[in-house]
Amino acid sequence: MEIKILGTGCPRCKRLEELTREALAETGIEAVITKVTDVNAIVSYQIMSTPGLVINEEVKSAGRLPRKDEIIAWLKESRLMRRDQGVFASLIPTDDGQGGTLMSEDEEEVVEALSGCCCHIDPFAALPPEERPRGKPPMGDLRHVICPVCGLEYWTNRVSDVCPKCAKEGKT
Repeated sequence: MEIKILGTGCPRCKRLEELTREALAETGIEAVITKVTDVNAIVSYQIMSTPGLVINEEVKSAGRLPRKDEIIAWLKESRLMRRDQGVFASLIPTDDGQGGTLMSEDEEEVVEALSGCCCHIDPFAALPPEERPRGKPPMGDLRHVICPVCGLEYWTNRVSDVCPKCAKEGKT
């Protein structure tokens, strides 16, 4: 994971770096933190006030000091997946190449769920409620649906009685 702290070195920028390091330590997530102090580089992220927090090239916060719990939620979200042209895809390999695993059981369930029609799966369904990101759904104006056939929870903008997988299999 790559994290960038955007700012010229003011006290709030330094505090953002401290909070980010604390959040990383609490979650056990490994990341490379880069401080971006060049004004032109900061402006290239289309933010006009600092501090700014960028995780995996996605601006998460600008012009304010986010709370540590917000940073933790962003880190967990970014660790599990990325948004690629409106489709969620897993960024985490399922094994370390040496017979070990790189993910918790919850994360493995998320990746397993994503192996289907991932553009409509709720990527956070396998996480405990307290670890799910709060706020709007991950993509645009989507609604949360539970498939009455298989019980799968997912986000969709389609009008359908069943999830895409059950519809494909002809289950109604």
